[in-house]
Amino acid sequence: DWWAWLLFSGVSLGLVASVKWVGLFSVALVGLYTLADLFIKLGDTSMPVRRYAKHWVARIIGLIIVPIIIYMFSFALHFAVLNRSGDGDAQMSSLFQAGLRGSDLVDNPLEVVYGSAATLRTSAYGAGLLHSHIQSFPVGSQQQQVTTYGHKDENNYWIMERGSNQTAARLEAGLGLLDDPLEPLKHGSTVRLFHNATKAYLHVNNLPAPMTKTALEVACLKGEEAGHDRSYEWRVELVDDLSGRSPAEIHALTTRFHLRHVEHNCLLRAHSKNLPEWGFKQGEVVCDSEHGPGDAANIWNVEWHRNAKLPPAPPSSFRTSFTRDFIHLNAAMWTSNNALVPDDTREDRATSKAWEWPLMLVGMRMAGWGDDQVKFLLLGNPAVWWTSTLCILLIGILVVLYDARRRRGYNGWLPEEYENFLFGAYVIAGGWFFHYIPFFIMGRVLYLHHYLPALYISTLGIPFVIDHCTRRATITTQRIVYSSVVMLVICTFAYFAPLTFGYNKPIEDMRGRSWLKKWQVVDYPLLSD
Repeated sequence: DWWAWLLFSGVSLGLVASVKWVGLFSVALVGLYTLADLFIKLGDTSMPVRRYAKHWVARIIGLIIVPIIIYMFSFALHFAVLNRSGDGDAQMSSLFQAGLRGSDLVDNPLEVVYGSAATLRTSAYGAGLLHSHIQSFPVGSQQQQVTTYGHKDENNYWIMERGSNQTAARLEAGLGLLDDPLEPLKHGSTVRLFHNATKAYLHVNNLPAPMTKTALEVACLKGEEAGHDRSYEWRVELVDDLSGRSPAEIHALTTRFHLRHVEHNCLLRAHSKNLPEWGFKQGEVVCDSEHGPGDAANIWNVEWHRNAKLPPAPPSSFRTSFTRDFIHLNAAMWTSNNALVPDDTREDRATSKAWEWPLMLVGMRMAGWGDDQVKFLLLGNPAVWWTSTLCILLIGILVVLYDARRRRGYNGWLPEEYENFLFGAYVIAGGWFFHYIPFFIMGRVLYLHHYLPALYISTLGIPFVIDHCTRRATITTQRIVYSSVVMLVICTFAYFAPLTFGYNKPIEDMRGRSWLKKWQVVDYPLLSD
């Protein structure tokens, strides 16, 4: 039975972490309790060292290895079921996209040559594709913006043109710029990136970047001088190839490389900062000299690739691995989550602060609020919400009070009763703490629903406190207390149910349910005050 419960606990931890990362707080709670238990066993001098070591091994297997296997299996299942190409492809790595059914990346020619059309993806997690559009920077050179963009559109397409040195050499040899034989890009090749949608060239200005003042501005500029101006030229520097091969040329999808600016000797970099509203919140692109060549934001690969003179690559050319996709997706999830920061430039009535949650001081409108619209309000049951918070406070008071009494020699507990009380108190209060307090140090935007895991745990405190306070009472008294609480919860639920399940009449009819102004049941003047 002991092993069964241990393994069931491990499976549960893996499942809760697989549903949402907030489940990792449950993992932390169990981990802290496990360490405390092992520390107590360490002080048990009657336990042999060999047996104590087995306790460690058992918990490592049941509470670490098993959850990791369950967590990874959920991603394997995810990849197996969601195996078709769609609008969200661009969030994933290039090789992962090529393995999806219906993806156009499988039609890529293998070798990238001069004259090819391509999109370029940075290796930085969640950064996206090299992008430009007709809007200009409002600062600096005020030339055409260059950004990274996490979605596919026509502004991501670039033409690989020869640098001026290759152009001069071919003309001297009597060859046209587009004559055969096709010339592949390889380590040391110079290239000009021509933006197909706006007919402009990627180049570097000797000016600070808009957001990152320690790097140079990257922009696009139209002009005939691009054929001779070295500020438009980039040197290709091969980093590695994910296929395991060591090709001399640049291959689509698998080959990773730097783009070093010839004139300024800096690397094209997809910065982690986003541009303001004038840059549509897209990623900043700079020319960087500070970060090392191994930095993922300085590394690029060709994603989409087309050339009418080249055939599609063999199907076996673009292979990925589960481990690589698993790591990439988790890193991309982490990056995307950290990018959800509050926007101080505009008011968002849906957001809230963590300190407002335990007493349910705010509500969250989930739809339009017109009289002819179906209105949904994310609002908890006050009877449950407020009582659960009160019980968490009572549990803390009781633990301190009982500890003080025991230290003074008072002991009115039955055998093992006090230990059972402490176990329940620590699990409930500790679980609430782990699922709530971390939100105070998070920089991301917060909503009321982030409190729901902590609320779920705090509701366990209601029967825990009632059971503890009525443990010496008669069965009749206990039934009366429990029935009263259940009836209170049911009646309060019924009272607020129209707002939860959708209300399609004038909202003024619900004014009586607006117990707090910030619940946003109805509009109040000067609500922000």
